[in-house]
Amino acid sequence: MVNFAHSRELHVDAISSGQVNKAILHRGDAISIADTASGISATECCANLVSFTGGGADTVTLPTGALMANEWHNDTPKVGDWWDCHVENASGGTITWAAGASGSSINSVGNGAESLLQVTGTTAVLRFIFDDVTAGSETYHCIVMATSVA
Repeated sequence: MVNFAHSRELHVDAISSGQVNKAILHRGDAISIADTASGISATECCANLVSFTGGGADTVTLPTGALMANEWHNDTPKVGDWWDCHVENASGGTITWAAGASGSSINSVGNGAESLLQVTGTTAVLRFIFDDVTAGSETYHCIVMATSVA
């Protein structure tokens, strides 16, 4: 049994194919973002819960791979390290998720372009996975799990 009573972060190491991969699970208050137009930072992506509270329909672009690697909990990420970020959409409009300028790729569990949409009044799970951690060439992949239709 895991007890979060005295900690805001749980580090889980899993061994797969001889490599130790790290997952970090968080507990804590939501980070509130007042306007979807402001986007989402690497710090916010590394939080457990983010809530967009206004701004309406916007495209939210994910941070670059280098920014995400720098935010990786005061540690050097390894290929396969992953975490989930839960995103509440209370913005009043639909969020369209987009890959960052460099070092990120994105897809979803749905089919078609509409699967990168998150309608208002829902919570999405964004799973981030590092796939290259070479200094200066860091990349990650994001899988969006969201309700895309009202």
